[in-house]
This record gives sequence, structure tokens and C-alpha cells, in this order.
Amino acid sequence: MNILFRLLTLFALIILICCTNSREDDSINVSVVEPKDGDYDSSDSSSTKNLGEDDIRVITKYNRKIIQYAQVDKTGDYFRRMFIDSASAQAFLQTGIVPQSAIFYLETWFGNSQSTVYIRQKNNSEWESNSFSPSLPNYQVTFDQSCQGCHFTARSTESVFTLPLLTKALNRGKIQVIECNQTSFNPCDLKTYQGN
Repeated sequence: MNILFRLLTLFALIILICCTNSREDDSINVSVVEPKDGDYDSSDSSSTKNLGEDDIRVITKYNRKIIQYAQVDKTGDYFRRMFIDSASAQAFLQTGIVPQSAIFYLETWFGNSQSTVYIRQKNNSEWESNSFSPSLPNYQVTFDQSCQGCHFTARSTESVFTLPLLTKALNRGKIQVIECNQTSFNPCDLKTYQGN
């Protein structure tokens, strides 16, 4: 039964990605959300905190087709949203391995105000990082020792804390929302990232 569900989810994701790449007007496809003003629109409903598990979908943001797969609610009015590029999500669903050139995005939010976007890209089996303003995407990644030091604790999940949440999101077709009793930049306990 689980294999059948995974195959159906994979088939649906492939169709979704193919359809969104071949359509001339993605804005009429309910599975694709095109931001209204460039790559970031603060009035878009995506700028509010998810209160439950929404369906995963391909959106265009930061000049790329990406999928939100998780939200981590932290102490106070602070939360993070996690995304992956859609092609890597498809490859990960098929193999269970994060592919080369995969890009993970982490949005930081304080209430309804978005702060920095952090990205990590897998290159030659190593992780390179960068950060940018939501309105000025910059994909020039480099090796960053401070990022590596923190993510070293997640080495059992390919140095991606939220990899178990990505697996669950793709299998369930729902954005995974978890709570973490930590302040902004302190990572959660690895067990917390297993989700429900």
C-alpha cells in the first residue's frame, strides 16, 4: 500500500512539474502560484504563518520553481519555511537521496515580516551556502564554515535537518508543520525534525 501511494504521489508530482513547465500561462493552474510583483509579494497569502498542513505545490519564487515542504514554528513569533527546487524534489522522491545541485531554501519570518533567505546547494557531495534579501535573489554559493559546523550535527540526514520532513511531505502531499522550543537561530533537537 505504501509503495502504491509513493508511486501515485510521484506520478502526480511528475505531471504537476511537466504541466507547469509547458503551460504558457501558469497563473491559471491552481497548483502554481505566481507572485504578483516580481519574486516576492508581501501581500501574497504565502506571507502568513501556516496554521495547518497545506498541500504541497510548485510555486515560482526567487526566480525558480520551488516546493514548500515544511514550516518550523520556533519560540516567540518566529518561524521558518523550508523549500526545495522542484526538480530535486522529484529526484529525491524517486531515489531517497538528495541529488547533486539540489537547492534548499530557508525563509526566516518574524510575525508577518520576512527577513533573510538562506540557501544551501549540494555541489560535488559538499554543501555550499549563501543568504539574500527576499527581493534580491543571489545564487552564488560558497563553502561557509559556520554553516558547516551547525549542520554537522545533522550528518545522519545528509546535513539537512529537515530531510525527514521533506520525505513525509512528498509522501503525504502536505507541508509538514512542527513546533520547536528553541529561539531563532538555535537548531531544534534532531528528534523534533522527525515530525508527526
